[in-house]
Amino acid sequence: METTKKTSTTRAALLVIAALSMLLSGLFIATASRSDASPASACPDGFSLTADAKNCFQAATVSSSDNANSCDVGELTADASQCYVAAQVMPQPGVAVCPTGYSQDDSLGGMCARFVDATLGAETCPAGSSGVADACYILVAMGPAGAGTCAGDTVLEGNVCVEDEDAPTQALSCPTSDTVIEIEDDADTADEDESECFSVVLVPENDCIVANGYYFDDETEECRDAQPLSLGDLTCEDGILIGTDCKTYTDPEVAGASCPIGSYLDASGDCRKPVANAVGTYSCADAASALNGKTCVFTTGFSVTLTADMYKCAEGARAVIGTDVICILGASTANTTSGVSCLQGVLSTDSAYCIVPRSDAAPAAVAPVPSFTG
Repeated sequence: METTKKTSTTRAALLVIAALSMLLSGLFIATASRSDASPASACPDGFSLTADAKNCFQAATVSSSDNANSCDVGELTADASQCYVAAQVMPQPGVAVCPTGYSQDDSLGGMCARFVDATLGAETCPAGSSGVADACYILVAMGPAGAGTCAGDTVLEGNVCVEDEDAPTQALSCPTSDTVIEIEDDADTADEDESECFSVVLVPENDCIVANGYYFDDETEECRDAQPLSLGDLTCEDGILIGTDCKTYTDPEVAGASCPIGSYLDASGDCRKPVANAVGTYSCADAASALNGKTCVFTTGFSVTLTADMYKCAEGARAVIGTDVICILGASTANTTSGVSCLQGVLSTDSAYCIVPRSDAAPAAVAPVPSFTG
């Protein structure tokens, strides 16, 4: 009895090793059963014992799937059986004519145009004048009755006497700043008769050197940064500054004041000078037209008659679906795929068989028998 138990344990261990060896190495599975193989009941329905009677096998299942059709070029038709692309539009020569009442006008780039006279508005007073049409005027300054005269070196310019004064001067001063100081005693950067501008800087004494742009004042024991003088505004000793010149203006001596020739004194004491009416402007009553000088122009498109056939196919057969013109390129790709699988067990290395262990194999002594469920 002890011998039988050891024999069963040994046999189970050998079955485990054989099953693992066949799955990893892909040994060829024989379909014939040995004469000393175990009974057929050791395998599930539809399985047969291998030649070494250690496992069961059956042919793998071949299955296929039918995926949606597709097109390498173009799109699928509604029934997915054909591939197509849109037909190319062929520009066709036609007869272009302008609608009744319009004619082609080269000055407008060959557009169809219709011209009507623009409406001329009433005359008005010109811009900058006052009054009403036929009584337009501008105000002018009252001037001397005779020629004005200027005394001394003054020269009459318009209605005033002008005298040129000495050129303007421009003073030097320190820049306007809370940190800039002005002193009378000169240091290293200015002439003795000029004031010096500087600002105090807080740096170590060793850094207060000319190479850094600073100088040390022994009297105040300050490190100073010399600042350049700034030019002030131009000023005139006499007269007023006009640009870059100094001028003095005085009134000329005149015999008496009166309105200039061509003007008259009105009841308010102003001199009025009559001006001509401004010509009325042209306009178009219809907003659909555009003003073109003294005319209003209406534009519209051409009427073009085209031939019926306006499409072509670079490849494929032309077809009409509804209002669309397409080019049939051919049958679509079926996209059918196939493969092998096991409903029970695992595939052999050549993918031809499904392998399961014997159902009556004894459990292993040191390790469990692998479960092959597919």
